[in-house]
Amino acid sequence: MNTIPASQLAEILGVNVAAGNPAARVSAGVSTDTRTIPVGSAFFALRGERFDGHGFCDAALTAGATALVVDTWSGESPANAAVIVVKDTLAALQRLAFWWRSQLQIPVIGITGSNGKTSTKDFTAAILSKRFKVSATKGNLNNHIGVPLTVLGTAADCGAAVWEMGMNHSGEIAPLCEIARPKIGIITNIGTAHIEFLGSREGIAEEKGMLARSLPADGSLFVPAGCDFYDYFRQRTKAHVIPVGNGRGLIRAENLEVGDGFSRFTLVIEGEAPADVLLPVGGRHMVTNALLAAGAAWKLGLSPAEIAAGLSRTPLPGGR
Repeated sequence: MNTIPASQLAEILGVNVAAGNPAARVSAGVSTDTRTIPVGSAFFALRGERFDGHGFCDAALTAGATALVVDTWSGESPANAAVIVVKDTLAALQRLAFWWRSQLQIPVIGITGSNGKTSTKDFTAAILSKRFKVSATKGNLNNHIGVPLTVLGTAADCGAAVWEMGMNHSGEIAPLCEIARPKIGIITNIGTAHIEFLGSREGIAEEKGMLARSLPADGSLFVPAGCDFYDYFRQRTKAHVIPVGNGRGLIRAENLEVGDGFSRFTLVIEGEAPADVLLPVGGRHMVTNALLAAGAAWKLGLSPAEIAAGLSRTPLPGGR
């Protein structure tokens, strides 16, 4: 997020500065954690089941925060920071992220699925980094708090974004899509993770499918070929649905060889020159994730050769 005065931050959130210095400059984005807060940040005091950020406002000021976003305030007026009182600090964080996303004129790739989100994100970011400055989800920042923080941590000069969207319960993906506004979507698979909350794989597909519903008519959705819910997603999106897979799909792997710690294949994209790929990881599921990433990168103009080079140097955490 760009540097803005606290008075503008308050205006974006629909309120006025309640105390402190309205001219204080928010120059280091936002934070919800005083252990890692940079000097010049706006500290959002979130409330949770096991924590209350309002108890850390003094620590945030000591660490150099220049704005506090709270839902109540009875303390002294800080000299070098502004206090902004809102009804709901989480809603305010999401509102700010929605605003900042509107300032970013970049293509966003949204990734969801029961498994493989992180490796697919890593593959995609590695490919795109050959051409763009990329904003990518860090760690597990893929929920109702993490996605806004990821958006707000995206620099104005980024050229593309790759953001994960996770969920545990029904109704969680759609608000993330409203904030992120992806043009390209990837659904890695529909498994049984969180089935205890959604009742069935169909319920999981419905929730994950909110990403498909959010895509524009000129967007693209990449799904594994043979996915049980391919037709379901195709019927629920305006975007072009593109299947990828091992030996089948518009984007596919041919001549596949999977070994201990590597996967080798020929990347075939209809209408393009094929390219040989050497992944630094084994497993057919990893090949599928790489193909999903390849499709997204191809839609952003990268050639199979560029994609192959990016895939070959993807740093992957173990087991992701």
